[in-house]
Amino acid sequence: MGAGGTGGSAGDSMKAQPHYVPVLRTRRGEFAALKHLTATQRGALTPLMEVPPLPCDPATGQPQTTIEKHLKDVGKSIAIACGGTARTMIDTNNVDGKLMPKTVHPLEDILNGARSAGAIIVPVCGLLRSVAHDDAVKRAAKIDKQGVCVRIEARLVDDFVDLARSVDALLKRVGADPSTADLVLDFGSTM
Repeated sequence: MGAGGTGGSAGDSMKAQPHYVPVLRTRRGEFAALKHLTATQRGALTPLMEVPPLPCDPATGQPQTTIEKHLKDVGKSIAIACGGTARTMIDTNNVDGKLMPKTVHPLEDILNGARSAGAIIVPVCGLLRSVAHDDAVKRAAKIDKQGVCVRIEARLVDDFVDLARSVDALLKRVGADPSTADLVLDFGSTM
């Protein structure tokens, strides 16, 4: 899954020069590839890690695993693969609506795992996410003070004036200042 582009936030290197934002799944192969990048290669990109949907049985449509098992060690794995100080973003849209025990949102579970492994990961938000997701992004932005990433699917963009209003409203909902937000316009798979 390789979509990407340029983007930036105030004071971030993404603004000064072209910068690649690959969209990668939280899978072993992607983690292994990130670990093998040189410092120069890693500095030229900011991975947007995407949690895949829960795998389902094709015959029944029922999940083949629990959300807990699906997310086990994802935050820690991202921290190890990306390095504790390297900027990385996480998108949990595919598991939004699935709650962990004690009603913890999957995003919070991943971010807590990353923090305990010494890494800070930037949460990704978007226009069609749940209130619980927006609340989890807001808490993360307040705790980590690393801003947010707003990911917009290109298919949702038909009027840039409405888009600007929608993004402004989203940033207010998640308590983020526009100067600390990265914008990723996602055109989907390039294959």
